[in-house]
Amino acid sequence: DAYVWALTQEHQTLNIGDFCNECGNCQTFCPTAGAPYRDKPKVYLSKASFDAETSNCWYLDAATATLWTRFDGQAWALSQRGNRFRLSTPILDAELDGKSLALVGEATGKGTGVVSMRNVIAMAVLHEALSASALYVPAAV
Repeated sequence: DAYVWALTQEHQTLNIGDFCNECGNCQTFCPTAGAPYRDKPKVYLSKASFDAETSNCWYLDAATATLWTRFDGQAWALSQRGNRFRLSTPILDAELDGKSLALVGEATGKGTGVVSMRNVIAMAVLHEALSASALYVPAAV
């Protein structure tokens, strides 16, 4: 089946996990639909704070252009190298075209299972957004 992934709101909100106590106050004032503490990507400012979480956690290592996340408790990484991405999941390592996300070359299997392109698309979109915003995001101390 074809799957369409669309951003339907002009502005998107994310949650900075290091500052969130999940009180729900952001839901009251959020200019977009949803509750950021629950529905939006929870971005962490350091690898250590990311490593302490098990779900809905994202971390951009700006020095290596690598976005880390977890799906079902398993770490995934997406690194940008020029106009290509390097995807690493518990199941495979693959090189992807930076625009179409099509497989470029060979994929190396590491296990059995399915890699959801929905997850890969979400990672690519967040990688682009966070990379563009990295200069404005406070660094963890």
